[in-house]
Amino acid sequence: LPREDAMWRAAGCSPAVAAGSSFDLATEGTFDLAKTSAQAWVVGDKIYWDNANKRCDNTPSAGFRMIGVCTAAAANPTS
Repeated sequence: LPREDAMWRAAGCSPAVAAGSSFDLATEGTFDLAKTSAQAWVVGDKIYWDNANKRCDNTPSAGFRMIGVCTAAAANPTS
């Protein structure tokens, strides 16, 4: 991922970090995040963050940010 995407942080995480403060940040790994229920995902799909709905989506859309790839298949419907 480009540097700016590698530094992406899931919306709604708290507390906010003050400028100049130290914090822990995962830059790799596998994470369980909410997804759009009406989508089927396959391993390797690009995954995007839908900040308005606070969930992941496999269809790029205006305002979505790519955050990684799908590592386990997910049926429709699932969340």
